Amino acid sequence: MIRRLLPREEYYKLDGTDLECLLPDFPGARVFVVEDGDAIVGHLMLAPMWHAEGFYVEPSYRGKGVDTLLVAEMHDEARSMGLGTVFPAAASDGMVNYVTRLGAVEVPARWFALAVRES
Repeated sequence: MIRRLLPREEYYKLDGTDLECLLPDFPGARVFVVEDGDAIVGHLMLAPMWHAEGFYVEPSYRGKGVDTLLVAEMHDEARSMGLGTVFPAAASDGMVNYVTRLGAVEVPARWFALAVRES
């Protein structure tokens, strides 16, 4: 068995896998495979994700459009970067309601932080 970075021109080999539908949302992704002969027997994607964080509006300015301006600026910048998706998180029911009203769809997963280990 060997492990390797799968070149973009070989992504067709992932057709029929869960990564086939995810790759378009992650244009800068790197996909690693383990192969036994010509067969891919395992895959893992390392994906750059732009995460929206630190959303705050001064209480005396809430309801005055500050949130709309912040979100519009975020969308403008994401578009200028060539992004098709950003990833907001929600730690409260209020934020869940807000991001879903914006059109966000919950990702059915639990997120973790994993420190990159030394070789």
